[in-house]
Amino acid sequence: MPIDLQQYWSAVQPVNLLGLIGEDALLHLLNGFSYAIGAGVSVLFPKSLPATVDNIERGDARGHLGERQFFHPFCRAYRNESKYDALCKRFDAGCAIKYYGNELVHPALYRCYMQLWEMTYPLRVGGRLLGVLLGGQIVVKDANVSWGECLKAEHVTVRWDTFDPRSGNQIADICSVLEQEVQQPLKSELEGILREDQDGKNTDVPTLRDRWDRFCRFGRMMESLLTQLYARTVSGAQDRILSQIGDALLPGTARQDAWWWAVAGVTRALDAVADVNQVDIYSRAGPRYVQQVCAGELVELSAARRVPVKICVSIPTEELTPIQDLSCASEAREAFGIPEGGYIYKCDYKGLESRSISTILLLRGNLGSEEIRKFVADFCHVVGLRADMRELLFQIDADRRSFADQARRAAHASRTPLQIALSDIELAELRGASGDDPDYAALMERVKDRISDSESEISEILARVPRPRRILDIREIAKRLAEEMKPLAEHQKCKIAVDLPTFEVLCRVSEPEIRIALRHLLDNAIKYSFRDHTVWVRMSVVHASAVIVFDNFGVGIPEKKLRAIREIGERGEVVDRRRERRGFGVGLSIAIHDVEAHGGSLDIESYRADPDPRGPSLRFATRVTVTLPLA
Repeated sequence: MPIDLQQYWSAVQPVNLLGLIGEDALLHLLNGFSYAIGAGVSVLFPKSLPATVDNIERGDARGHLGERQFFHPFCRAYRNESKYDALCKRFDAGCAIKYYGNELVHPALYRCYMQLWEMTYPLRVGGRLLGVLLGGQIVVKDANVSWGECLKAEHVTVRWDTFDPRSGNQIADICSVLEQEVQQPLKSELEGILREDQDGKNTDVPTLRDRWDRFCRFGRMMESLLTQLYARTVSGAQDRILSQIGDALLPGTARQDAWWWAVAGVTRALDAVADVNQVDIYSRAGPRYVQQVCAGELVELSAARRVPVKICVSIPTEELTPIQDLSCASEAREAFGIPEGGYIYKCDYKGLESRSISTILLLRGNLGSEEIRKFVADFCHVVGLRADMRELLFQIDADRRSFADQARRAAHASRTPLQIALSDIELAELRGASGDDPDYAALMERVKDRISDSESEISEILARVPRPRRILDIREIAKRLAEEMKPLAEHQKCKIAVDLPTFEVLCRVSEPEIRIALRHLLDNAIKYSFRDHTVWVRMSVVHASAVIVFDNFGVGIPEKKLRAIREIGERGEVVDRRRERRGFGVGLSIAIHDVEAHGGSLDIESYRADPDPRGPSLRFATRVTVTLPLA
């Protein structure tokens, strides 16, 4: 199913109130209110935007006797002539246009061009004007009325420019207009209706104020109803388009490049429906998040921005967060290349024991309303979760192919030596060799050697297959490791101190691999620490990750070597008087490999610290930070 933006926009940005409420339901509401107050009520709205006098539609309360049953008898008689009816409709449409043009903002009590009292109430939902309620045709029979005094409470809403407030007789004002605008015999008929008031439609000032109060209450009720309908309409539209987005990510994504093209396509849809300036998407790759999509386009790997995992650890999971609210806001802005504004969303999926998949969506824009932010968060959840699951499937497929390859290698490694061994045995049997024959004994030794070589090859191949992982308390592994390494620290004349949580820190790991990785790191921290200093092992939980930190003070790593030492065989090579700090540059690379294989990251910082008075050697504070996903 294609992503139907037009359907979405028509739902979330209705032109008028008929986009939310059916015409029959609207007329029932108007009829009921008109009957309750005994006066006509209408609603005005544009057929399309922008609103003009010529495209204003009108809905009138009808009752059993027709659309003008609730009108004042004066209006019914006056509007029976088509030219006057057209004048009234155009005047009413002009009043509605004043609201659409922002000349009027609040509900208004005023007089029409024939000097009858009328009322308007703008119906707004989420800041959008969907229509204007119109009511009135009210004639006050009282003479010598002080309008400024009797309408004091309504003073803010009265449009004083529509009549002369010094005139205290409304019927006289209407008759004055009739004298100028209407010809006989209609003029005499209308004057008679006003003065005789046979239907008792003329009211007094308290009734005028009461009708105005009830009209405003009806307007507020209509706004509340439309607001509720709008919320449900928007929710339904968002559910539909999110479902369409999810469907758009299903086909044609067997390859990773095709998958990310599909993701880039749906981010362009978000630009359209939520007024987002730009969407960037990053996927987790070892110790980095690598940019896959930028501004609706696929990013070439060589040009992709890479962000260290340590910056992303403090980003909340499954939560649309303003970048400025992050504890690492400045680092995140620099790493992601966002100078100001912007939101970030991180989705972590842990659907497989040996994998931790993560996707980050970066959105540029203000995302003004709460509704927009909620929709964008739902969009990020849909795309992020599917991206995580798809990446997981890609990795499972890669694992499957790798395992099949290793199995083929193992089968081939065993087949050839065994075939040779069997051939040797068959040859010996053909010769009639026996156990006492020296040649037979030598033959059997060769057979054993070939089988042993085959076993070695198979073991080497199978060692590359990932080991099973279990949920373990990393805190306990670190605690036991610190105890085991104490004798080594004492030999180096330094101490080990630990600062661990009081609660379990559960991660899904291969216990031997992660224990060896942490041991290498602690061994380095002890080996390169100065005497009489403390090596710290600290652990904390940040969002969905366990963070293990090794701190030491001593022989550090020059900045130019920080990247190189990640490779096997590389060392810091800092000149130091102590000769016992020997190593082969292997332990750190093993630790990095094993940590990243667990979906974690390893970061190294080493900076020159205050000089030690006991000697001229360079002194560094070094920190190694390991981040592992929680189970």
